[in-house]
Order: sequence, then structure tokens, then C-alpha cells
Amino acid sequence: MKTFYSILSAVINPVSGEKISLGLLLSDGNSSLFDFSDSRLSLISSLIDKETKKFIRQYLKSIENVINKIDVNQDQLTIFEKEGKNLIINESYIGYLSTYSQNVISFSKPVAIDVKVEGHFFEKLFTKFIDEETVVEPSRRSSIQIIKTEFFPRVSRHFTIEKEFTPEHDKK
Repeated sequence: MKTFYSILSAVINPVSGEKISLGLLLSDGNSSLFDFSDSRLSLISSLIDKETKKFIRQYLKSIENVINKIDVNQDQLTIFEKEGKNLIINESYIGYLSTYSQNVISFSKPVAIDVKVEGHFFEKLFTKFIDEETVVEPSRRSSIQIIKTEFFPRVSRHFTIEKEFTPEHDKK
């Protein structure tokens, strides 16, 4: 079975055919890898309505679920081995979707590629075609820092905020 990839895009304007690439599918009919870019998905938030964005997110999650939980035909592990054991994620079906599914999410035509379905190949393709997906972790602020920077300025004229209490102050 030959390996192929397909790029999933969100159709922003069906009339002009404008699309934004969101995800990548790499498969050989026996195993598949799929991921989508959260940063690209958040980018289209200003271009589409909330319901469409929710639909797109659910559609992308459903593809992950199909790959991870549904799309393995255990009976076909030895029979027709060259055809692949996946029931849904195969080249002919993705080709069908690329032709006829031009609604909110569209698939590109499957492109044959001479690599194995492995994580590091997938990461290189994902970086090249979709997004570098640099996840910037927000700096974690403690609740004390949040209170000092956001709450105290609003109440500072009513309370003393920088007073330290020690056990000597509390004499019962």
C-alpha cells in the first residue's frame, strides 16, 4: 500500500473558493496520522460565525476519533493485506471526498509520497504545509500576583494593601 497525504482546509468563502489549511492526514491504508492547527483554527474565528467554527472543530475531532477508535477492520489483518485494513481512511475514499465534499471542510486530492507513516515524517510535513505549531505557554501567574496587579489597584484607596501581619500582631 502506498502512503499518501491530504490537506484539510476550511472553506472561508465558497463563492471565491478561499480556503485556509487547518490539518494534515497521512495514511497508508493500514495506519494513519492526523492533526490540525489550533492557531490556524483560532485565526479563522474572525472570518466565520461561531456555529461554523464549532462545526469545524467537531468535524476535526471526529476525524481523530475515526482514526483512533473506529477505522480498523480486524478481520482484514491478513486478507487483502496490500489493500489496507482501514475501512474509512483510505486513498480512494479521501479522493472521493476531495471531489465531492466541498462544503465547510474540504480535502485536497491524495498525494502519493514515498515515506512511512511515522511521527517524525508527519511532523515535517505538518510544519511544511500547515503550521509550525509553536505553542507558546502563557506565563503562569500565581493568584497573589493576579490580585496584586488587577485587584489591588482598584481597592488601594480603601485599604492598606502592603501591610505585613506577624504572630506578634495577634495577641489574644
